[in-house]
Parts: sequence; structure tokens; C-alpha cells
Amino acid sequence: MPKIQGGCRCGAVRYELALDALPSTYACHCLDCQTWSGSAFSQQTFLPEAALSVSGPVVVYEFTTPSGRTSTQRICGVCHARIYNSNSARPNVAVVAVVCFVIGAGMGLLAVPTIIAAQSSVDWNERGVVTGSNMFARSLGSAVGVAIFGAVANAIFGPGDVHSVGPTAIKNGSAAVFTGVLVVAVVTALAVAIMPRTPPTRADGTTADEFESDGVASVGEG
Repeated sequence: MPKIQGGCRCGAVRYELALDALPSTYACHCLDCQTWSGSAFSQQTFLPEAALSVSGPVVVYEFTTPSGRTSTQRICGVCHARIYNSNSARPNVAVVAVVCFVIGAGMGLLAVPTIIAAQSSVDWNERGVVTGSNMFARSLGSAVGVAIFGAVANAIFGPGDVHSVGPTAIKNGSAAVFTGVLVVAVVTALAVAIMPRTPPTRADGTTADEFESDGVASVGEG
């Protein structure tokens, strides 16, 4: 297995990542990372600690965050550059991925069927109006939904910021928002289910399906 190597500024501490490829990184803009890096953000990545091996004069520094978690920082004992850190309450990545899938299934997978069902319930000359109305309703619903769910979350969080409200309030606020999103997704699915499923009738008495069939046959014969 290829190894990815790196080190601190002075080179006294070296590390190796036992990974096939460099993992994805992200920019953390929290106050702690801004303080550590002396800039607007700190570029980091998540990886299993077992895949990381460090050699050299490493100094361990621990502190308790306002939420009660223990953050363990590993820094070079010579140049004091931060090598890596761990947290006592690091969330499970698999759980986060599952939660994101639920949100995608509830909102993303219903968006396209909703507009297709709305278009199929009217005649061809009305589909532009239905499509525009659907897109406008989605934009309006997004704005109203953000305001409503944001107000619900803030009411549960109470005064303070992300560092002082505590993990319990954040969990309860997020749970309330997730429940609201689930209700909206179920209502949307029911609305799609009760929409007319018969093809609309055109002015000459033919259905949209018959019109498409005739069009395809005429092209083939030509």
C-alpha cells in the first residue's frame, strides 16, 4: 500500500498516512481553528487514527471545549506546528452519511416526480403554466421553510452561539427540523399519489399518448 508522507515546518516531526489516496479535505472556520492557524480557516481532513503514524518530538496539549468535549492537540515540540488532533465526541461518519441519504430521499427524489406528475395532469398547452407555478412554489416554499425551521431551531437552541448552547440543545433542535422535513416529504408524496393519472385530453378529443404515437408513426413512414 502506498504511503503519503508529510511533516511540520521545521521537519523534526514526520508522519505517514497508510492510505491508497489522499482523503478529501475541508476548510474549518471555527474560532479554535482560526486561533490555531492564525487565518480565516484551517484545512483539515478526517481519517482513522490507526492509519496515521507519527515520529519525532510530539507534544500533547488537551483542553475542554465549551460544550464539554476534550480536544487533544498534537504539536511539534520544536516549531510548535500542529500535526493533528482528535476529539472525544467525534461523530460517526457512517451515521452522518445515512442521515444525508434520508434528507436526499425525502427532498431530492421527490422534486422531479412532483413536477412530472403536475405536468402530466394537464393538457400540453397548459404545461408551461404548471411548470412555472411548480418552480415558483418550490422557491417560495424554500424561503418560507428556511424561515420556519430556522425559527424552530433557534427557539430550541436559546441564546448563545454554537460553542455555548451545548450538544443537547443542538441535538434537540436538529431533531425537530428533521421531523418537520419528514412531514413535508410525506405530504408531498401524498400529493403526488392523488394527482390524476389519466392522460389529458386534447381539443380534438385525442389523448396525449395517442398524439405522441401518431407523431412517431408519421415520422417513421416519412
